[in-house]
Amino acid sequence: IQKSAFSHNLVDRKSENKITFSVINHSNSAQENIICRLFIDGVSSAEKVVNLKAKQEKKIEFKLHLQESGWHDGFVEVVNERLTFDNKNYFAFFHNQNPKLAFFSKLDKLPKPLESIAKIYNKDYKIISDLNLNDLSNFDVIAVYQPPQLNSKNKFILDKLSKERGIIFFADAHLSDEWKNYFSEKFDSDFISYHDKIDEDATIISSQKHHIITRDIRLDKAITINDFWEIKTKSNILMGSDNSALIIEKNKSILYLFDPASMINKFLVSPAFPVITYNSFVFSQKDNNYTSLTTGSRVNFSEDFITPSGKISSVKNMIVHSPGIYKSESKVLAVNIPYEESNFIKLDYKGDIKILNPQNWENKIISSRYGFEIWKILLILVILLFISEMLIIKISERRAS
Repeated sequence: IQKSAFSHNLVDRKSENKITFSVINHSNSAQENIICRLFIDGVSSAEKVVNLKAKQEKKIEFKLHLQESGWHDGFVEVVNERLTFDNKNYFAFFHNQNPKLAFFSKLDKLPKPLESIAKIYNKDYKIISDLNLNDLSNFDVIAVYQPPQLNSKNKFILDKLSKERGIIFFADAHLSDEWKNYFSEKFDSDFISYHDKIDEDATIISSQKHHIITRDIRLDKAITINDFWEIKTKSNILMGSDNSALIIEKNKSILYLFDPASMINKFLVSPAFPVITYNSFVFSQKDNNYTSLTTGSRVNFSEDFITPSGKISSVKNMIVHSPGIYKSESKVLAVNIPYEESNFIKLDYKGDIKILNPQNWENKIISSRYGFEIWKILLILVILLFISEMLIIKISERRAS
């Protein structure tokens, strides 16, 4: 089992929580009736039976019914697996039952495509026209669309917030030069031109399959887009057309390069747009951390924490060697063994193999796997003790006679 992760998706205009993971069959024969079990927050929650062909990898999911906000942790395991050292994959995530959403905008009402998604995420979202650092600290997600003029105060607050969380920016058709310069600097990009003519449609041809924002969409059919900014960028491109990036990400902040108020943008009425936008809200959410570490990683704790063995540790900076859940008052970390440790692939090496300690290396490998054979030593000790006992008895009889 690998890649267990929390997923927060939009399904039928409702949010759905689930744990996804992959089950892999490394053997050359099919495996049937594999029982996968979900264990979360100290309770065995669900089970599924899976059949795998030889060398097959299958993605499985468990739906969650979370009742409380806060940190949740657990693992997915293969029941009755003989290799118990890697039959579990741990996860930890922070979930907010009622995240607060704020739009920084000069508008009184959002465009319909954007408003409908915002209401699904939080029906009580707010539109604010003046930035205040204390007020914004109460919001979990901050988005910017058709904002007021960019002054030194707004820039300072946005820069400060960006260090703590991601911010979602929507580039509208009437973007000012000040905001274009701000986006260029923040996302390491250059604005070229705006496309809003009917004959300037672009076709969406790429999206990142493994990013949380775009992993749920499929571009099987050609989707055209209009009313967008053409740019050149060095940021992470999440979705792009044949001539420009359309959604980019850097340091958890996201920039949409098309106007959600467009009347000629066919992408806004496709199923992909609400899914991507909803995932963007989830991705940029404050205190959102789905990171799964591997053994050998260095972790930092600002307070005492509980190790997987149940011991309390005060070490602030350490390298984790054991898989499991590391838990403190403020955060929870999931640590798994590297996937390479489970995938036993025969070494394809045709060069000379040098053995560092050539003496009895075969016996040493056997000893490392099965342990040291101590029965011979114990047998010799028993024989020596038996001989010693006989000698003592003989000596005692001579003295008595």
